Amino acid sequence: PPYTSPQARQKVLDLARIVSQYQGHVRVHMIPFTETQLAIYKNADESYAITLMRRMMYRLAEMLCERKNCKAIVNGESIGQVASQTLTSMSVINSVTNMPVIRPVACLDKLEIIDISKKIDTYETSILPYEDCCTVFVPKHPVINPKLEDSIKMEEKFDYEPMIKEAVDWHVGCWDDSGDTEPEDPEVEDAIGAIDGDNTISVNENTLTSGTYTLRYIDENDSIIDSFKPITSFTI
Repeated sequence: PPYTSPQARQKVLDLARIVSQYQGHVRVHMIPFTETQLAIYKNADESYAITLMRRMMYRLAEMLCERKNCKAIVNGESIGQVASQTLTSMSVINSVTNMPVIRPVACLDKLEIIDISKKIDTYETSILPYEDCCTVFVPKHPVINPKLEDSIKMEEKFDYEPMIKEAVDWHVGCWDDSGDTEPEDPEVEDAIGAIDGDNTISVNENTLTSGTYTLRYIDENDSIIDSFKPITSFTI
């Protein structure tokens, strides 16, 4: 949000539930990415938007992997399927991480991938017409042979590192295959009370250490909504 819908979020969760039947433990992490995307569009050539977005996604993935003790990044890239998946694009995008990147369907064509998705029952969900963060911001003419030096020059026009860190800091493990959520900071969650009838938010400051905290919307299932958009903040 505000560029993607709740249905797009639910689509991801539904796909995770289906895929979890075929592999080990699955946890979905939602990471706020809009600020970074807008910075890319403000400072970079539009044709490089997807290239730079995916370079940022790899940085996000690597940082999250380090925090969660994961050993590799896995994606669904298929060589030549779209502009960001030419060998040149993949090389430029991949250059931001030293982690192993596993691509199970890299050498399969589109029809082979569709056949697999039908066999594992992900196809009908995957084609639901809810735009994700890439399709919303896709340029009219994406570059298919990006240059690494051009990508780096464009990224030097804005300070993306704090954006990446903040996005990972505020990520939420919103679902796993046990059906549980994973609060990233239970101490903070336990300290925040309900919103009273006069919209006053009660906070038990005695349970918190010194610092600045951001209050955010949650739904009836204690899941953060509205793409983690802050209500307000307070400092102790």
